[in-house]
Amino acid sequence: MEQDWARLGGAVTKARKAAGLSQVELASAAGLSRSAVQSIERGKAFGAPQLSHRSVAQVLGWTADSIADVLAGGEPTSAAVAPPSAPMAVQSDSPSAADDLLDDLTERVRTALLGGTVADADAIGLGDEPDGGEVVLIWKRGERPDLTPEQLRSDLKKWARLQRVAREILADDDPAI
Repeated sequence: MEQDWARLGGAVTKARKAAGLSQVELASAAGLSRSAVQSIERGKAFGAPQLSHRSVAQVLGWTADSIADVLAGGEPTSAAVAPPSAPMAVQSDSPSAADDLLDDLTERVRTALLGGTVADADAIGLGDEPDGGEVVLIWKRGERPDLTPEQLRSDLKKWARLQRVAREILADDDPAI
């Protein structure tokens, strides 16, 4: 199947402008250079979607499938209108890995994980070792039917900044931290 990279570039440009972001702001929020955003917006062809495409899509509030959808001739789907994620099933009659995990968490964290809708999540590796562990970031959104596009953009910028800062902190090998 032919992938329409120019279509993806146009969709990114349109969404960026609708969000009121400059290329520099989008690049910063996605942890990229401005030239990377420019390449995407110009429709530079890649063999397959890259991490940079996924980062831009995430900042723009698109679902994970949006890149493939646009490349195939469709439209991006806003994560804000995607079907809500199902809450984690907890079965009290048979212990499971999820039950064990939930038992290890504080009541506040357990309540936060089981309530609301997952807007996005990220796992960031610790150190250079493949099994060095991971930090898991989960963005949970409450039910806010009156959320304006400006508030959503603000939330997306904060989430992208949190991810970027977390990656910087976890990449720093300075033992003084």
